Amino acid sequence: MKILEPDVIALLVGDFNVMPTALGVYKPERWIADVLYRSEVRQANSDFIEQGWTDAIRHLHPDERIYTFWKYPPSARSSPANRASATSALVLNATASIFGWWESFA
Repeated sequence: MKILEPDVIALLVGDFNVMPTALGVYKPERWIADVLYRSEVRQANSDFIEQGWTDAIRHLHPDERIYTFWKYPPSARSSPANRASATSALVLNATASIFGWWESFA
C-alpha cells in the first residue's frame, strides 16, 4: 500500500507514547511493565521506523540520553537525577532524510 508519493517530504512530530530504547528513559528497569516501554510496543515502533523512516533525534545523537518529557516540575530538568523519559519523536521519511536540512539542528 502506497501512502505517499516518493517525492513528498513528510515529517511526523509529536508524542508517540513509546520509549523506544533504554537511552530514552531514566531507570528503565522501573518501566518494564509500563505500556510505554513494553517490548511489543517498542517492537511496533521499530517496525514502523524500518518502513523507511528516520528518527532524527537518534540519528543525530545515537548514544546520548535525551529526554522529551518530565513528569515532575520544570526544576526536575536540572536535578542530578534528571528523572524523565523520551516519548516524543521527530521522524522523517526517506525523501526528507536525503536533504539533511535537519542535521543543522545538531
